[in-house]
Amino acid sequence: MTMQALVFHYGLPRFAFAKLFGLLTPKAYFGPAGPTRLERVPEPPLLGDDWTVVRTARCGICGSDVKQAYLNANFDNPLIALITFPQWT
Repeated sequence: MTMQALVFHYGLPRFAFAKLFGLLTPKAYFGPAGPTRLERVPEPPLLGDDWTVVRTARCGICGSDVKQAYLNANFDNPLIALITFPQWT
């Protein structure tokens, strides 16, 4: 079984493409040539018999995640996504 997930692919060519064409359109950050895109991925297996699947009804996106998606974040601080308040859009 598969599900859709927003996947970030690290790579200098993808970063360069997004930064260059991102000046023209924000769509450059999301899509086949950009670092972030929506993909079908296999559902992860349950880690034990006492685990269950929970389906998300609503979610928000953190302000630091928005900055990382548009390549405006500090790549040297991996904890930044864990310590900021959510940004509701």
